[in-house]
This record gives sequence, structure tokens and C-alpha cells, in this order.
Amino acid sequence: AFFVGTAVVSLAVLASTTVVFAAFPRVGFGDLGVFMTKESKLPHVVGLRGDPRVAGSTSAVARLRHVPREAFDDGLYLRGVVYDVVTLEGFSQSDARVARVERQAPRIELAPAPLQGRYEIAVMPLVGDTLLTLGGVVAVRSLGGGTANPNLALGIAGRSDFDELKAYGTLASPLRYEVAGGIARPGFVPSDVKLPPRPLSDDERQRWLQLPKTAAGAFDPELSALAQEASAGATSQREIAVALRRFLLSKFVYSQTPPRLAKAPLRTFLLQDRQGHCEYFASSFALLLRSRGVAARIVGGFQGGAWDDEVIVFQERHAHAWVEWWDDDAGWIVDDATPLATASREDLAGLDALIERARRFWDDRVLDYSMQDQSDAFAQARNALNKVDGPSKALLFGLATPIGLALLLLAVARLRRRSASRGHMLAEAIVAAVVRATRAPVESSLTVREAVARVPGQGALRDALVHALSLYEHERFAGVAPFGRDRQRAVRALQRAAKGE
Repeated sequence: AFFVGTAVVSLAVLASTTVVFAAFPRVGFGDLGVFMTKESKLPHVVGLRGDPRVAGSTSAVARLRHVPREAFDDGLYLRGVVYDVVTLEGFSQSDARVARVERQAPRIELAPAPLQGRYEIAVMPLVGDTLLTLGGVVAVRSLGGGTANPNLALGIAGRSDFDELKAYGTLASPLRYEVAGGIARPGFVPSDVKLPPRPLSDDERQRWLQLPKTAAGAFDPELSALAQEASAGATSQREIAVALRRFLLSKFVYSQTPPRLAKAPLRTFLLQDRQGHCEYFASSFALLLRSRGVAARIVGGFQGGAWDDEVIVFQERHAHAWVEWWDDDAGWIVDDATPLATASREDLAGLDALIERARRFWDDRVLDYSMQDQSDAFAQARNALNKVDGPSKALLFGLATPIGLALLLLAVARLRRRSASRGHMLAEAIVAAVVRATRAPVESSLTVREAVARVPGQGALRDALVHALSLYEHERFAGVAPFGRDRQRAVRALQRAAKGE
């Protein structure tokens, strides 16, 4: 009974697992995917009065593969939302951000980087519809995911007016896509730009040069004077950017307790307090660049990341803001004036690594498990078998054959024993009833009929013995097996009669 029960439970588990394995990539979470979507952590409006986003949790935002270790050590910038409006209280995107999304191949014109190649990104649903990149993009393609059904991939729409990579809709599950392009480094200007960038139009240049105005209709004269003083002697765009970056790195201190209660937090940061987090440094850098006539914009994303077994993991706590400024010869240049951006790189280890790998397994093997993954699993098994050479296959077959035959013989022997035991069940019950009635053992030389003859007289026990003996002799000598229920009833009748019931 235990064997049969265990087998039934095992078969039920196997059948249900098979159903899930076959059906899930075709069904997915359906409407449940809506409940799995988290609020975007890449806001379109950032106020300097709030807490810094760098204090976020360890929830994964994106995972990157095929990125060289040397690029990770140099510092990675995972680019997300681009902001054009900079004020003394924060930065944001103007309403024009939804004006146009190209349906052709994405064209994000960032400066080319020295490390070119292909890398794969898996982004979590909390990024909304804005996809992340490491720099200049030559081509991009969706690999799967993004929807409630893992078998239906969310497409990539193209680039927005703000040079952001966009999906066709808000992500409901992890989306994997491959990017061919460069990996941007802060302040890098290529010395051998082969193709000049597309020049900025007058409207675009005006957008990236816009400054907050005072009540008198002009930019704050004290901030303008500060920018002139910090970049004194610099004339070219690159010289101005280098001078302003050095000024912020040397004269200001990173702190998560900025002057957020001031009337104009950014003005207080630049002229008085001089301590703040990355959002203050990015805002100040962009503002000072614009005041010197250099087009600049703020980028929100993630910086650094953590290395874990050839996978680079970006978590919410890696949230960061930096600047891209325009170079007429090279295009948009990634730059960062936040002091902590040069901190040593992180390798996941211990409990953090175990938790991240468990999350990665869940995302890859459950949320993002598709029919393609199924076919890949079967193909890998087939390829692994095909790679086994002839002698090894012969050895495996030689070992498997006797083991299989031995198991088969054991199963046949067990069936025979069970069949034999079923044939002698009545005999054993008859002998047991005789022993109980006569209170004496039955010699092994006696037949079952002779044993029954030792119980004299009439009564329930005698009738039960005669009925059981008839069934036994028909089964034993005539080959007519009774129904299982008749055999069981005869045995129970013998047991009750022997007990005097």
C-alpha cells in the first residue's frame, strides 16, 4: 500500500509538473502580471527636497552579460531617463518627451566608446517603458519577455525625442534584449571620430541651454559669476567641462544631508552649503555648463553595479544621476562630477550573492521561461548525448543493460511472489482458523482438507471452513480463481468465526 500510494503521488506530481512545463510558456501570468508590475523607479520629475534615490533597496533593476571585466572596473553608466528642464529646486522632462517615438531602428547618438561589442541586458518591470543602455547604440533587438505571457516578447519602439530607448509599452515582466554598441566612459572624447555627429538644430540647442530665470527675467547673476570664476581661462567646450568638473570635485563634499529645506536648494548648495548627493552635483554641473554656453542635459539611471560570476547586477541602491554635454566634434559626452562615482568596484559575495542568484534563477526559469527555453533545454540534452564518444556510449549501455535486466527480473519475481501469496491466502487463513479452534498446531504433512476435518461438528466456523476450502481447492487445483472480493469475504468470515463472533 505504501509503495502504491507513493507511486500514485509521484505520478501525480510528475503529471502536474509536465502540464505546467508545457502550458506555462503559452499562458504566463495573464492578468496576474498586472499585480507584479512595480512603480517605476526612474521618475520624470526629480525634486531636490526629497531623499536621494541612491538609498534604495537591493532589488535588482537590471542584469548585464557579456560585458568585459575591464569595462566594469572602469565604471559603468546604465543610461535611462534624460531631463531637459533644470531649476533651482530640481529637474524634469518637459511635455515634449512624448511627442515622437520612432518606429525604425533606434538611433541614440552618444559618443562612441573605446570598447565596442555586444552585450545582453535583462531589465526588471520597475523601469517602466524606458530601456537601459551603456552608451552609444548601433543596433538593438528584443530577445524575449516584457509581457505577462513569456512566449510573447515586448517589442522595442525606438528612440524618443530625448534619445531614450523605448519599449512599445510598460514592462510587465523582465525584458531581455541585446545591444550592439559602445560602453561610454565619463569625460571620454574620442581622438579619431570618423563620422561627425548630427548637428543640433536651433530648437534642440535652445532646449539644452535653457536656464531658470529670476523675477527680473535673467539668470541668477551670482551663479553666472560662479561659473565664470570656476572655468576662468577655458574657451572650448571640453576645457569648460573639465574646469567645472574639477571645481565641483575639489570644492564640494558628497553628503546625503543636503540643504533640502532651503528656499532654492540648488542655489544654497552652490553658494553656501556645498554638500549634497548626486542629484545636486548633476544639477549644478548642467546648470553651470549651460550658463557658459555648453548644451547639457541630466541623465537618470544607475552607476557602478556589482560583479557576480560574469553577471553585472544593478540594484535600486545603484541609482545615480550624471550629465551629458554636447561637443560639436564628437556629440554627446558622458560626464560625472559626483565624488563617489570613482569609488572602488563591488563584487557580490556571501549572503548577498546567494540571494541574488536565487532571484536570478526565479526570473530566468519562472518569469521568463518560454517555449524557446524549452526547445533549448531539449537541444542541450540532445547535444550532450551526441558529444559522448563511441566507447563511452558502449560503456553506458553496458552498465545500463544489466541494471535494467536486474530490475526487470526483480519486478517479475515480486509479481510471482504476490501471485503465489494470493493463491495461498485462503490456505493460510484456513490453517490459522483450525489452529485457533483446536488449540493445537497443524502438522506440515497434512493437506488443507485434512486440517479442516480436524474441526468436528456444525456451526458458523464449520460452514466458513467448508466455504473457504471450496474456494481454495477450485483456485489451487482447477485453476478457477475467485473474485478478489469473494476471497476477502471468506477470509474475514473465517476470522470472525474463529473468534466466536
